[in-house]
Amino acid sequence: MNEIEELMKVEVNNLPPLHPMLYDDLHQNVLKNLHLELGSGPVLYLISPSYSVLNTMPTEPVVDFLNKKENLLNYLKECIIQNLALYTVILEMSSYFIEQNNYLVLARFREKTGDGRKFELKFYTHEPKELLNNYKDKIYIGRDFIDLLNFKRKYWGIKDFIISIKEQYDRLLDRAEARIKNPLEYSSFFQEIKESVNEAYNESLLILQSLPPYPELDKLARN
Repeated sequence: MNEIEELMKVEVNNLPPLHPMLYDDLHQNVLKNLHLELGSGPVLYLISPSYSVLNTMPTEPVVDFLNKKENLLNYLKECIIQNLALYTVILEMSSYFIEQNNYLVLARFREKTGDGRKFELKFYTHEPKELLNNYKDKIYIGRDFIDLLNFKRKYWGIKDFIISIKEQYDRLLDRAEARIKNPLEYSSFFQEIKESVNEAYNESLLILQSLPPYPELDKLARN
């Protein structure tokens, strides 16, 4: 995990400006209560909306990052919410649980490209009072992908999810081999999953190739 190290190299002034967006109450409240999870070495740091570390004692480099990169962190949170509002229904689908948890949402970053530009985000919600004592009780609500240098997504970002399907299978296989006593007994089961994943992956990419990467919705509506 090296998200903090990579983001430390990013200058917010070099990122494209985010255009103002009018949020509904759900997205506005989540923005106010958004917690970030950023990795450094083997540690995943849980960072509050006011940019303090909640789950462990931060190292000096992490404290330095939080002190120097507040504007970047503000940008990241705004970018996350704008992407969620425009490209996904993650918050809407889990709005009941989010509202019950006073709009507390966790965004866990996973750096994808080694240059601090593209990230996979996993989202969770949690009861605020139990966040630190019972962290494992968090509720997974979805995943998304952001590119800090290019807000506009090809194919509305669908290709990222297609590629992620194969990656998730590889992670599933690694976890199964680590946790199942006799993984070979389930080899046919995992082979079936692999075949289904590959079929969905290949057919989905073929469909995308037949579509315009940036569909103009107003023209489609007239047709």
